[in-house]
Amino acid sequence: MKLPSKHQLKLISITFLIIIISLLILNPVSAKSISKSGNTVTIAADETLNQTTFLSGNQIRIDGDINGTTFLAASSVEINGDIKGDVFIAAQNIIINGTIDGSVFTASQNVSVSGLIEKNLYSAGAAINLNAQTNGSTFLAGQTITLKQDNIIKHDSFIGADEIYHAGLIEGDLTSSSKNLEVSGQIDGDLTYHSENEARFSNEANVKGDTKWTEIKVEPKQHVKSYLPTLLSALYSLLAALVVWLVIRLIRPDFWITFADKLLTSPLKTFGIGILTLFVLPIVIILLMMTIIGIPLSLMIIVAYLISLYISKIIIAVFIGFWFQKKFAWSNALVFWIFLSSLIIITLLTFVPILGWFIRLKKPTPIN
Repeated sequence: MKLPSKHQLKLISITFLIIIISLLILNPVSAKSISKSGNTVTIAADETLNQTTFLSGNQIRIDGDINGTTFLAASSVEINGDIKGDVFIAAQNIIINGTIDGSVFTASQNVSVSGLIEKNLYSAGAAINLNAQTNGSTFLAGQTITLKQDNIIKHDSFIGADEIYHAGLIEGDLTSSSKNLEVSGQIDGDLTYHSENEARFSNEANVKGDTKWTEIKVEPKQHVKSYLPTLLSALYSLLAALVVWLVIRLIRPDFWITFADKLLTSPLKTFGIGILTLFVLPIVIILLMMTIIGIPLSLMIIVAYLISLYISKIIIAVFIGFWFQKKFAWSNALVFWIFLSSLIIITLLTFVPILGWFIRLKKPTPIN
């Protein structure tokens, strides 16, 4: 196992985030599920939700209880109540103080867990701080990961990070890959670690099993072309498109289907208007920019033009899935995977030289 680089850690986090957002989208809202969205979403301390729950917004705070699988997407998430079921979270900052009777999946910048997790914890982020009890195993990827003094992991722990600090208790094995590892806690099983430097053990450290260190030798940088930055850019683009798709879908559930249906019923008209708009609007913008009074309007048209070009790739992916559903009467779950696959292909093709430029030009413009 090699040390994950910063690019690789970002790749893991972004991929994990895409998976979580995909899971958020996969199950459409039905009579057996609850969906809430807004700038601030709160589940009060005296409130109990007894269905599969979808929450999205800028800030999410759960003080009450949820009995069912829970999906959360926000800038900030705080869980103080109890959740019976698995929890999937995509956010910038995550705080878990409550009890999760299931497994937890998180993708974020900062994660802090001080509650109880009955099963496993899967977390990817820049900074991960655990001061909790996990009755299963933990799978962690980040830049700085800290297992604090009161942290207890009942089974094994797998960690990949730049810096790892372990001061708690791991009742199973610890397997890690890092630049530096510092141990001041207890490991009941084996310690197997890959790092650039030998681990630092304090006087309080206690490893009951075997300790095996594999040194990671830093090789001098070679001028070899890497496709990882391009792949990261593609993943960022895909993630951004999924977020736009999800947010608009939550606000207006029929938005994407409406445009896809128009494309299905009038493909030639839609593509024709799209191509015409593609070449005519820039000319109109230039003419307006030549006049002083037309500058504000031209700037507004530029913004609308760029937004139209951006969402067109999402509409094409929705259209492909919608076409298959109409043609073969497929379920929404299966159609989602067709949509996601189409969006991935379109996103990747836009990064191919010349071909990507051609694809951007051929995108239809949405029409009312």
